[in-house]
Amino acid sequence: MTLAVQVLSLSSYSDPFDLSFVDKLRACLLRPSEGHKNHHQASTQSILIVDSPRHLHFVVLIVSLHQTSRYHAHMSDSLSRSIPKLVQQLAGRLLDKKLIMATAESCTGGWIAQSLTAQAGSSNWFDTGFVTYSNDAKQRLLNVAESLFAFDAPGAVSKEVVLAMAEGAIRNSRANVTVAVSGIAGPDGGSDDKPVGTVWIAWQWESKALARCFQFSGDRESVRLATVVAALQGTLALVD
Repeated sequence: MTLAVQVLSLSSYSDPFDLSFVDKLRACLLRPSEGHKNHHQASTQSILIVDSPRHLHFVVLIVSLHQTSRYHAHMSDSLSRSIPKLVQQLAGRLLDKKLIMATAESCTGGWIAQSLTAQAGSSNWFDTGFVTYSNDAKQRLLNVAESLFAFDAPGAVSKEVVLAMAEGAIRNSRANVTVAVSGIAGPDGGSDDKPVGTVWIAWQWESKALARCFQFSGDRESVRLATVVAALQGTLALVD
């Protein structure tokens, strides 16, 4: 069976994420080839003839991805807006308890430290941030044991490594509270055991330490942003 699918022009819409585009595109799917010329004539760019239902999967996928990208954009905006408030709350707790903080970051590349130091007066409660992206840097700057990176060892993205990073950050700074993160932000580097979006976060307050594994979704930026927010939320919970 031959089906006609009308392709709408994005240029006719001021907002490319306007859901009306999705609704109109959905309305065109499976429309009979005859009589299509007068439907949405002003927004018609071309007519695509497909001779197999298999080809429709691509068009349906466009609708799905369009809605998904809108959702992730909304979530990213929401998470970004939550960071200053989290930092403000955390700063208050650290000051009240006379605590000093440090960070040890791998996949976030210093984003947590940047978020913390964006707060005015952060020098009163923030000491330093370690950006230890490579395994070698984790060993040199945070004293993470080389054996943890061996072939059959837990590896960089593991509970053992982030706990060692958190402890190393305390030992190599004047902080008594630390957060450490290591993960696979993507788009490459994932495996069956540790898919893209896998992130381990550890928190330590003097001798009290804990770690948790997260599985975040979205693109590289979304995974990194979600990691920053989770790290701040966990630190706030630790010292609250």
